[in-house]
Amino acid sequence: MYYLKDLLEKITYEVVCGSDDVYVKSVENDSRKVSEKSLFICISGGVFDGHQFVDEVIEKGATVLVVEKDIPLPKKKEADYSASPLVHTNSIILLIQCNSRLAVRHTEVLHHNQDKALPSSQRFLLLSLRLRQNRSK
Repeated sequence: MYYLKDLLEKITYEVVCGSDDVYVKSVENDSRKVSEKSLFICISGGVFDGHQFVDEVIEKGATVLVVEKDIPLPKKKEADYSASPLVHTNSIILLIQCNSRLAVRHTEVLHHNQDKALPSSQRFLLLSLRLRQNRSK
C-alpha cells in the first residue's frame, strides 16, 4: 500500500476535495486496470483522455483521482465521493516519473520473492532504469 502524501511529495498539487491522508493499493493510468483502492491518474493523451473515464474508474473502486483539468464531481457518486480525494496538479509527468520509481521498487521486491510474472509496463520501466544506471557507472 502507498501513502498518498508520499506519492505526491515531489509535485505541486491542490486537494480539491477529500484529504491526502489516505492509502492506495495501486497507481494506474489505464482505466481497464483500476481496482478497489486505486489511485487513477487522468492523462490527456493523443488518442484517449483519462478525464473521460472518471465515472468508470469510480465505479470500479478508485478512491483517488489525480487530474490536470478541472472536472465536475461525478454525479452518480457525488455523496459517496465527497470524502475521497480529488487532486489537481499541473505536474502529471513528474507524478508518473515518481510513480515509475515506486513501480520499480515494487517490481524488484516481486522479482526477489519470485511471486509472479510482472506486467510488461513494469518490466519496461525496470529495464530502462537498469540501462540508465549501467550507463552512469
